[in-house]
Parts: sequence; structure tokens; C-alpha cells
Amino acid sequence: MLQSKKNTFLNTWNKFFVSHSKRESLDYLPQRSSDVFICSYERSGTTWMQMILFQLFTDGDIDSVNHIEDFSPNISGYNAEAIWKARLLMPYKVYKHHGYHHQFSKDRAGKYIYVMRNGMDVCLSLYHHYKAYGRWDTEKGLDEFFEFFLTRKDFNWFEHLKGWHTNEGELDILVVKYEDLSTRPDQILRRVANFCEIELSEKKLERALERSNFHYMKKHQEKFGMQPSNRGKRDVITYNQFIRKGEMYEGEEMLSEEQKIKYNEYLEKYQITDYAYKSNLQLDLIDG
Repeated sequence: MLQSKKNTFLNTWNKFFVSHSKRESLDYLPQRSSDVFICSYERSGTTWMQMILFQLFTDGDIDSVNHIEDFSPNISGYNAEAIWKARLLMPYKVYKHHGYHHQFSKDRAGKYIYVMRNGMDVCLSLYHHYKAYGRWDTEKGLDEFFEFFLTRKDFNWFEHLKGWHTNEGELDILVVKYEDLSTRPDQILRRVANFCEIELSEKKLERALERSNFHYMKKHQEKFGMQPSNRGKRDVITYNQFIRKGEMYEGEEMLSEEQKIKYNEYLEKYQITDYAYKSNLQLDLIDG
């Protein structure tokens, strides 16, 4: 009986998704004030925050899940299986979503953690990620990808950042900088726990810090990226580079002076220079 209902739902979902926006697809989710949505652009620390919340909400045993999305499913508009489980079974408390701010209705219940990262680092990391996953022509280099990153229409970093930071939908948002997670993780984890109303002991904090660091996650990266064992093997994919380097400011080092000037011009164009990352200028957003 349950399988029959599930099949009916998935068929309805497929028809719905073809003719409706991704924002409306979120209406299939129940609204709960206790839910936490990790919302960020690709390669900005989304998976890192998933692992942090996994450590804070559970006993932190990574071997208890086949993949981090068993704990925190990706509901970025296309994951009908996750929507089905969330809608009828409601096993989840934490969700991953890469979408724009406007895809969430105004005053939607829940807490939202927006992880932001230096755009030049995002560009470089995304370049390597797309190559590893067969989403970018290997004959095209970083220069061409940089132009694509600046001008893409389907998923624009500048628009994404502006929408979540201005928060016209008045959602309950905590902004977390990737760089702060790297340089003062204990402070940021305390802030995240407080935002999510999680009681945080020193023992839990110590464990969360240890298991969410780069080396631990790299060692267990089969739990985070696409893998042939749980997603179906595809020859075009390099499976062991989902957790790549986790470094800061590498993107700026790889770009030419002309490209950095152009990047700054796009920040001006989108009117986000007050809170975005300019070349050679690092701004601290969350000292308060």
C-alpha cells in the first residue's frame, strides 16, 4: 500500500516539476520550526556544514550512514525521493539546498544557515569539481571557466549571494563564512549550535571539531561525494576528488590581475561590494 502511494506521488511529482518552478516544489515539504536548511552555492562549504550538523545532532558515527545525505538530503528541486520521505515519513531535521533565496516563500518556518566563500575560491573549486564530474570540457581551461562563472545565467554566484544576504523573505538566517570556519572553527561551531538550539558540551564540541576537519573528511570522502557504489558508476567521473584541498585564497592566486579587476567589476555590477569578497580585500562579516 505504501509503495503504491509512493509511486503515485513520484508520478505526480514528475508532472508537477516539469510545469512548475523549483520554489513551488518546496511546498511539498512540511513546515517545521525545528528544521534546519543548509543553503549555499556549490563548493562553498555545504558538505562541511552538513558534517558539522551531523556531529552536533547525532552521536557523530559516520559509519552509521551510507552517505551524508542519509542524514541531510539534498532537496534542491529535483530529489523526489527525499521529498517523498520528508513529506510522509518526516525522518529528517536538516536539509541541503543550493537554490536561490527567492525559491523559499516569505517567512517560511525553519532555520537557515547560509555558508559563503570567497568567489574566486568558489570559481577555482567549481572548475576542478566540474572537470572531475564530467561537467566541463577538459580541453577548456580555467580562463574559459572564469568567464562562464561570471556570466552564467542558470546559477549565478553573484545573484545567489545577494539574494541570501539581503534576505527579502525575512527568513531566520545565520551567515557563516568559510574562512571563519577555517580559522576559528570552535567559535563558529558554538555559534551554529546556539543558532540551532543544540546543547553543546565540551566533549561534543571536541568531537565535532575533530570529525569535521579536512583530514578526517578527506579520509571518509566516500561518505560525501558521488560514488560508484551508491550512485552508479560513470566513466566520466573522478570519484576521489570531491574533498579536494579546502584551502583559502587559492583562487585569487590563480587569477590574473585583469581577471581580478573584472571580478571586482561584477561585484560592483551586482551591488554587493559591501559584503562580498573583493580581490585583495577581506571583509569580516560575522564578528558581532
